Amino acid sequence: MASLDEVSDWSLEKWEDGFRRDANPDRELAIWTYIANVYRDYTSEYNFSVDQKKELFRVFFTCSMSPKEAVMKDLNLSSISLEEAEKSVEAFYG
Repeated sequence: MASLDEVSDWSLEKWEDGFRRDANPDRELAIWTYIANVYRDYTSEYNFSVDQKKELFRVFFTCSMSPKEAVMKDLNLSSISLEEAEKSVEAFYG
């Protein structure tokens, strides 16, 4: 949760509630842990603005729900370039 605080407005209670309601909370927790780790590692390498970080988070979130080939079709980019989005998709699946 702490790694995603700057891009998510979810409270601790909302995070907990989401995991408790999930049919497979262990799997869901593993997915979110992976998203947070990739996000933290990727955004720490460059000086991204808050808007860019929010968009990168959306890229990683989309990656968690889509096959690699479909991710770019599901995105509407405004803060990062297509090349940056493709690079972040590679980082997620890499």
